[in-house]
Order: sequence, then structure tokens, then C-alpha cells
Amino acid sequence: PRAVLQNEKRHAYDNRPYGSCYEKLMAALFPTGHPYHHTPIGSMEDLDAASLEDVASFFRTYYVPNTAVLTVAGDVDEAPVLDAVERYFGPIEPNASLPAFRLPDPGRTEASREVVEDDVPLERVHVGHRCPSYGTREFDALEVATQILAGGRGSRLHKRLVREERVAQDVAMFALPLVAGSSIAAGWVTARPESSAETVEGLLDEELLRMTREPVTDDELARAHALIESAELSALSHMDEVSDRLSMYATYFDRPELINEQLGRYLEVDAEAVRDVCADVFGSDTRATITYVPRSEQEAAA
Repeated sequence: PRAVLQNEKRHAYDNRPYGSCYEKLMAALFPTGHPYHHTPIGSMEDLDAASLEDVASFFRTYYVPNTAVLTVAGDVDEAPVLDAVERYFGPIEPNASLPAFRLPDPGRTEASREVVEDDVPLERVHVGHRCPSYGTREFDALEVATQILAGGRGSRLHKRLVREERVAQDVAMFALPLVAGSSIAAGWVTARPESSAETVEGLLDEELLRMTREPVTDDELARAHALIESAELSALSHMDEVSDRLSMYATYFDRPELINEQLGRYLEVDAEAVRDVCADVFGSDTRATITYVPRSEQEAAA
């Protein structure tokens, strides 16, 4: 099992172009000791150091009924399902001494910048900002903002950097659904071969600054709402996604009924809410910037 996880880490992070970006952004945005300071899989040193007793102890502590949510979705009869749940899971004892969860103090981080020479084909700038946590109205507004910034070919970043200025190969901007006090708004711009990281970062900054100062247009807001509505309705047409969403809302907020409310919350976001959250997130001086540049020919040969 240890080797399987190590291979998973190599595949997902270490051996993938730009694959270390999440590790670097999370380490830069959250202080040591915070659970978001590192990715869930941990480092190779963590995986090497974990003992069988470490794993067994974690399992005994947290893989218990009073930390679990079981969701059954579909066209089922309730009584037989409840009988089966009681038969298979009822005898499992809860953990009466479960450690209390304390919301960690995210502290304050300063703006940081790192240049990484790696086996990548093009220069790319990754940015990360601390943002309100998933489940807040501010996070809803930020998700609408990221659609306006980078949701498809009609978005601001794609239109300007990829189609008009023709300096970027691709763009992305999104918010991670993290709930422990703060989350992360992140994105990237990949420079075209004839362009540079410096050029695309400058244009990215201009567009982020616009979001903090000017209200988005009615057309942009309607487009973002339509993209989110389409994605939400498509996702909820699949029963596995329905069960995942119900479990997530119950686990995070003890409110599985949010599955019927979340889309409405997105559609209530207006231009003022978008500008306010962008001013709070993109206007702060705590951004982490990771710039990837292709490894030099000498280093690659070595």
C-alpha cells in the first residue's frame, strides 16, 4: 500500500508538468501546522515515515459511525434500505472519545513569489489567493467571478490574453471548496512560446484589478449564471453525483437540503457582490505566485 500511494503521488504531482503547483501554493498560503499547509496525500517523507500502527490508529479514531454519512439515492423503498443499514452498520460501535475539531487559525501570510525550473514545455504563472470558505455567500459570488474571468472562450481572460493579445496558450481561474476557515482562489496563465511569463502576468493583474474596481456587465453576469446553471443541472442528472452532493452537504454543513438550494444561491449573486468579493480577495497583498520556466538544456542533459 505504501508503494501504491507513492506511485500515486508521482503520477499526480511529481512527474506531471506543473504538478507541484498545488503543493507550493498551499504551503505558501497557509502556515505550518495548518491542515491546508499541505496536500492530503502528504510528502514522500510522510509516506516513508508512516507506520502500520499510525494507519491503524487513524482508522480506529476516525473511520467510525459518528464521523460517517451514508447516502442512498435512487428509486428505492425506504424501509428495506433502513433495515439493511441497521443490519450491516448498526453493530459498529461509535468512537466516544473522538477528538474535538477546532477551527485552525489561518494566520496572516505575506505575498510570496517563487520561480521553478522544471521539465515543462512553456512558461506558466500560477497564482493563489486566500478567499472566504466554501458555503459562504462570498464564496458563491467568487465562483460567479471565476466564470466571468475564465469560464470558456467568452470569458475576460480568454478573450483578451488568448484571442486578442495572443500571448497566452490557455488560462484558468477557480475556487477550491475548502471549509476550514478559508479557501483558495487559484488560477494560471500559460505563455505562448513567443511570449513570456512576465507579459502574461502583467495582463492577468490588469484583469484582476478591473474586477475589483468596475462592476461586471449584465451580459457577463447572465452568461456566468447560465454556465453555472448548465453545469449544476447536468451534474445533478447523474445519481452518483446526487449521492455525492447529499453526503458532502451533510458532512460539511449538516444540511443535505442544500442540494435544492445551491443553484438558487448562485443565481442570486449580483454585480455588486462580485465586485465586493473580488476587492477582498484579489485586492489583498497576500498572493502567492509560482512561475514555472523550462529547465535549461544543460540541466536537462545532466
